[in-house]
Amino acid sequence: MKHISGKNIKKCDLILDNFLKCPIGDSSVFPMCIIDKDLNIISKNEKFSTFFECDLNFTKLNDDFFGRKDSLDSSKLLEQFEKQEDSISFLFTKRCKDEFKHILITSQLFIANEMTFIICLFQDFSKIFQQNERIKYLSFHDELTGLYNRNYFENEVKKISDGRLDPIGVFVMDVDGMKLINDSLGHQAGDKALKEMSRLLRKTFRKSDIVCRIGGDEFSVIIPRVNDGLMEMLWKRLLSIYLNSQDQFLVPLSFSMGYAVGNTKDEDFENIFKRADMAMYSAKFSKKNKTYREIISKIEKFNLS
Repeated sequence: MKHISGKNIKKCDLILDNFLKCPIGDSSVFPMCIIDKDLNIISKNEKFSTFFECDLNFTKLNDDFFGRKDSLDSSKLLEQFEKQEDSISFLFTKRCKDEFKHILITSQLFIANEMTFIICLFQDFSKIFQQNERIKYLSFHDELTGLYNRNYFENEVKKISDGRLDPIGVFVMDVDGMKLINDSLGHQAGDKALKEMSRLLRKTFRKSDIVCRIGGDEFSVIIPRVNDGLMEMLWKRLLSIYLNSQDQFLVPLSFSMGYAVGNTKDEDFENIFKRADMAMYSAKFSKKNKTYREIISKIEKFNLS
């Protein structure tokens, strides 16, 4: 809650009888209302009614207005009356019909006819809130696939490097022939291949596993508290899902994979990752010619279909 310093309560020339009879601020672009010390709405402008979609029976800024029981938001207004604070502002979220609105309320204390009131002004911050949430999401997610990105991956590496989640397992996957797919079928086809790969990973791994796209065509998965048996099982599960999904792929898809297990108390995570990366490249080079022939064959079929 933001408090404006000082207690210079504004003594308005406004006469209580007048604003009881006439809605306030109808020329304002913002919803506004006036409340008494019991949070009763004693006056409101037309924009207040249309913004909150309320009728004449809506009479208080209480828990019902803020949309939840024991609301701290209504308590803030009561506290403003009690402490005689000039002005406060705070954000709250309110359901209006089928959507949630994120609203900034600024409340100013004033005195009229020897009585204390608060005038409340409301601003819709929903778009700004959504934009901030989008920025926050994109800071840790890959926009194309929806998986975690390299930034998130590196943050998680810092968290697990103290050994609390040992043993740590790391998978590294690389989509084969991406340049060939992009050059032959276009970059949209390449994007589809990356999306197909991300779907395979989502089907294979658990929500608790850290599944990331860490580069252009490179993916990695961190598995905490793992053993060799579980890593082998996950490896076989991924291959099984891949083989059973061949008819569903919209573009040719092939990938190489390697994994490693280690304890971050004994070696840096970077070394565990390098071992997984080397295993992936070993698998890629061992099948390179065969893989490229298969990709070219699939591309030819796609071009003919």
